[in-house]
Amino acid sequence: MQWNNATARYVCNIIIVESTLADSYRRRLGERKISDAERYGEDRPGRDSGSMMSAILNLKSIVVLLVLCVLVALGVLGAGWVGASGKGREATDVDMMKNLANSPGAFVFVDLESMRADVDLEDTYDALERDVEVWISPLDMDFDEVDRMGVGGRVAAFEGLFSLDQLRCKLKANGFVKTKYRGVEVWEKDTQGEIITCPDGGIFSCFSCIEYENPCWNPGSDEAESETDTDDDCGYVDAVALMSTRGMFSRGHETVLSGGRDWVRDSIGVIRYGDASIYDDREFGSIVNMLPRGLVVKYQKQRFLDLYEYEGVEVSGVSVDKKSDDTLCFDGVCRFADAELAEDAAENIQSDVENDAFGRWNNVAVVLDGRFVTVTFETAIGHRAIVDVAPPCITGVMVTGITMNSAIVAWLTNEPATGRVEYGETEAHESTPVAHTSLTTSHAISLIGLSRDTEYHFRVVSVDSSGNEAASTEFDFRTLGDLPPDSYTIIDDNGQAALRIYLARLQLVPTTAMELSLTNPDGVQVGFNYVNPGATEAVLHMADPYVSPKPGTYTLSFADASGKQIWSEFTFSGTDVSVSCLSLDWQYVAYAGRYTLYGISFKLENTGDLPMYVDKALVTIGTLVFETQIGETVLPGTEKTICKPTYVIGVSPGSKKFVLQMIDGADEVFYTYSSTVTPS
Repeated sequence: MQWNNATARYVCNIIIVESTLADSYRRRLGERKISDAERYGEDRPGRDSGSMMSAILNLKSIVVLLVLCVLVALGVLGAGWVGASGKGREATDVDMMKNLANSPGAFVFVDLESMRADVDLEDTYDALERDVEVWISPLDMDFDEVDRMGVGGRVAAFEGLFSLDQLRCKLKANGFVKTKYRGVEVWEKDTQGEIITCPDGGIFSCFSCIEYENPCWNPGSDEAESETDTDDDCGYVDAVALMSTRGMFSRGHETVLSGGRDWVRDSIGVIRYGDASIYDDREFGSIVNMLPRGLVVKYQKQRFLDLYEYEGVEVSGVSVDKKSDDTLCFDGVCRFADAELAEDAAENIQSDVENDAFGRWNNVAVVLDGRFVTVTFETAIGHRAIVDVAPPCITGVMVTGITMNSAIVAWLTNEPATGRVEYGETEAHESTPVAHTSLTTSHAISLIGLSRDTEYHFRVVSVDSSGNEAASTEFDFRTLGDLPPDSYTIIDDNGQAALRIYLARLQLVPTTAMELSLTNPDGVQVGFNYVNPGATEAVLHMADPYVSPKPGTYTLSFADASGKQIWSEFTFSGTDVSVSCLSLDWQYVAYAGRYTLYGISFKLENTGDLPMYVDKALVTIGTLVFETQIGETVLPGTEKTICKPTYVIGVSPGSKKFVLQMIDGADEVFYTYSSTVTPS
């Protein structure tokens, strides 16, 4: 194998520390302590020798002891766990990461810092970053601040120099509640958290079952749907432990554990109290010394690389070394129950790795050694071998901006990919697909030329740069249309025009909370309401109090808890007002030669679609102008007779122009009536 300086740098940071393993094995084998007599021999000076040398030694011992006490005190001030005393730096270095709980029988560790230091591993680092982002995205951590990452079962451990205060804010904002477990600060949530294991084409996909066990693989297939529901490899973040060795005199670092609550608590026990760890498993010890030191180690029971199962396989391990600037060398060891089973499996292992469906592995060599089978194989660091072994993951599919003849379909992918929407009025998607060819993770495609009030079925498709295609499940939406006439009515809600929606007639009785929104012809939201599950009616205001609604097209939007929207439009002609039966109460004043107006009455009829709110009327008779308070509401299809007393003097004889202006609560004139009157 060719080695260069960069390789030497990351090998120095490698994850398997043989001396630690040896110490662990000596402890498990019950290696007895060496007694003082054995250590110093039978002629060791006694405590009562009284010699000058003994006194000097005792004095030196006291001085050393005092110095050690000072150092220990400074260490207590300089480092410690957040919320607890503990093992300090020892509990957060590379060895600690390997001690994580191993209940599911699989463990991966990656030294990101050493990988970043090797310029030849840039592509590998890029591939790995995509995997790590899956794990740290629920915490919204900075990937560049993570120096080491360990994955043990359903727990991910990150070591680096990130801000715990920022993490606390993010956890609190996402529904986590602060608590403590065995003296460690732990944030937990009652409901199941975000999925954290979904290998989707990064370097970890080299160790994942591509076709059936990866929930991101072919999400449209029946196998994927059934497997996603029961896949034990998927984990969730509902607990996060925050630990730190920063202190008054040390820069220190942080360790964050995330995953399922029970797994996080088990890992805390391993880190702080030395509970059962990976090193307590004899099977691990039987293979670890056979593996070369490497960049990544995967330890697993009863399988090899997650991909292959063989009769009698008990445990396997894999490490990775850089062979050259563009080649990784994988070393694997499988231990079987006996030599016969190992011999039977050796040929199958050779065939399975050589005939990998994606052609990832080169130069495969399998060697049988008793009940052990060792395997070496290589792969290029380039994108073909490591990155693009799986299609993109499609999430967040939604439909927005629905109109009578258009809609916008949007979704996200976990890697840059193209986008295409296949749609139609049936699930055959008979319409011409609409697509974009740019590689992006955020997709939005407009569908135009749609039919109004029509249900459309669609799915979205994305293809990454290597041609891996993923398709979503089936979705549907309906374009805008008029509401059925019997599904709503116009009412007066305490002086405010309102639209009463009969949800039951629309077959929209909600099973979850629903939001309703009403927008007027000017595009202004005038009504909003929450509807509880089981509701059959909803009321939405159409204008401010005592203000006549604007005529024109209104848009009604229904949005359920999943974000699905149903939109509809309807048009109102406004208020169609007529004034009739106008009567004026005149009285002639002889000495003045003029008339006095003592009263006015008229009939208002509303033959339009919207309520009419008359706050006051502005009356003009010739050159005389005065206001009279009305304060009446006239609903569509009704009429009212208005009678108001007045006291207007000085009206001259003869015919006069009469103008009646109706004013609403916004002080706006919405109707004007004029005629000619003659005092008599």
